[in-house]
Amino acid sequence: MNMLERAANVLHDKLEKHASTEVTYIREGVGEVTVRAIVGETQFSQDNQSGVIDRIIQRDYIIRQSLLVINGRQIKPMRQDIILQRVGDLVYESRVLGEAGLPHYQESDGFGVAWRIHTKRDEVLGRAS
Repeated sequence: MNMLERAANVLHDKLEKHASTEVTYIREGVGEVTVRAIVGETQFSQDNQSGVIDRIIQRDYIIRQSLLVINGRQIKPMRQDIILQRVGDLVYESRVLGEAGLPHYQESDGFGVAWRIHTKRDEVLGRAS
């Protein structure tokens, strides 16, 4: 492990400890796992072919690759997987999805420490219990 890779691990450790939230990652028909994720967003513009430029905001979840394990198997993010996030007393559901031909996930650091997973928020599921 080189110095930059060690630094990427240390940085992710600090972010996970001080700036993350618990989310549930679900692959329908397979299972789910609860992990810590750093929440962010990606913004981009898209011409909607009618002379208007749409601004699209995706919610991103940075999740350590080694923690994305369902039923004993490490997985890579797939389109249509679901991420549930509790915000206060509400639970939000987001679908893994890349917009406008962009990928639905990518490495966040270049060393395989974490995935940056792009999602589209589907709905508010309701109040958390």
